Amino acid sequence: LGTLKGKDLPEEVTYLCEKTLKHMETTTKSGTVKKMYAIGKTRAYFRAGALEYLESERGKIWEKWAVRIQKTVRGFLAKRAIMRMKYAKYATAVIPIQCLFRLALAKKRVDQAKKNKKRMKRMGKKSKKAAIRIQAIARGFIQRPKYRAALEKKREEEDLQNQLNKMEDKLKEAEDLQN
Repeated sequence: LGTLKGKDLPEEVTYLCEKTLKHMETTTKSGTVKKMYAIGKTRAYFRAGALEYLESERGKIWEKWAVRIQKTVRGFLAKRAIMRMKYAKYATAVIPIQCLFRLALAKKRVDQAKKNKKRMKRMGKKSKKAAIRIQAIARGFIQRPKYRAALEKKREEEDLQNQLNKMEDKLKEAEDLQN
């Protein structure tokens, strides 16, 4: 029996009592139907035997559900016991196989970690070479104008020195000619 949606509580209780206790109704000699219940404003009243009948019906339903739950649990426990017995003989062989499998997986993970470490080291070397190259280009960019200026200055000094040397040579020649 379910609840009826959209009806008030007294109407629901009346409907449920009517449905469950219909077979217990009796008719009097005058032809009126004698119901096994009466619904008040806040309570429901039952004649003798009606409440016991409802309790026995509730007990039957609880028993039915208890049997279903017990059946499911007992089936599960029996299947688990059978599986344990079935695989008990394989347990001694399974553990070494699992051990070997885990060992192989661990070796694979270690090898992968080594490869990753080497790759990262190579990438680090490449990054370091790239950084050094960038630094060299930057330093060259900064120093090149200074070097060119120093080179120009030196050339000018050499030109002045050459001019001075030429003048000294001419002066010596002129002095030699005069003497």
